[in-house]
Amino acid sequence: MIFEPGVQTGRDVHTTTSAIDLMPTLLHLTGHEIPASVEGTILPPYASTPTPEDKKGAFTIQARFNEATYPLTQTSIMHVRDNYKMIYYLGYEELDGDQERFYLYDIEADPQELNELSQVKPETAAEMLNIIKTRLAKSNEPYL
Repeated sequence: MIFEPGVQTGRDVHTTTSAIDLMPTLLHLTGHEIPASVEGTILPPYASTPTPEDKKGAFTIQARFNEATYPLTQTSIMHVRDNYKMIYYLGYEELDGDQERFYLYDIEADPQELNELSQVKPETAAEMLNIIKTRLAKSNEPYL
């Protein structure tokens, strides 16, 4: 939550955001340059330009069984973009021989995530899976 001096009413943000967006927003509001290495974007009420396509959405990664100094080989990654949420599992023994598994949900129409859509929306599933795998590969680069 950001409260500017003198502002008495709150503003709601209705786009997907993440804690990673706080740093660029605070740097922007205080007049500082945002380093190229910063992954987040300026929160919508304060941004003068739309969020670039490659920075839309939010990611969460869980890798508690993965060694910290190795590439992510056993992980769960969640990506939310627009009204879709994909959960991607990689390297877990419980996958019964599968190396990976993913699930796609429309969290606006199905907030309880009861209807898995990867077979019904294969283009959306492929696009989101590609985004996840691209980010995963980029994250693993320093460890290869």
